[in-house]
Amino acid sequence: NPDGELAEMVAAMTAAAGEIATGEITTAVRSVTIDGVEVAEGNLIALCDGRLCASGPDLDGILATLLAGLDLEERELITLYYGAAVTAAEAETVAAQITAQYPDIEVEVLAGGQAYYDFILGAE
Repeated sequence: NPDGELAEMVAAMTAAAGEIATGEITTAVRSVTIDGVEVAEGNLIALCDGRLCASGPDLDGILATLLAGLDLEERELITLYYGAAVTAAEAETVAAQITAQYPDIEVEVLAGGQAYYDFILGAE
């Protein structure tokens, strides 16, 4: 509501932002075990709402685990931001995998250009 009070708009936006599930896929820079997840340097890792949820060499497996780790049942849209090291074609392939697994959720692909994360996604 553009005519609303500033405090009300800030509260509404803050509440809406808190309802977005987030996921990231990047490459591990060291070997470590966190929350029972073993990570080998150079493997892909996934963060589900800020916590480490998967590690491995295979993007397909990491993506599936990431999606399963987010609460997607009530979601309508996933925005997929792809990083500087990812091509548009690779991002579209990932989007197709998401759509195949969750056909009722719309997937939007955007070039984020981020340096360290191959993919960042927001589910709303």
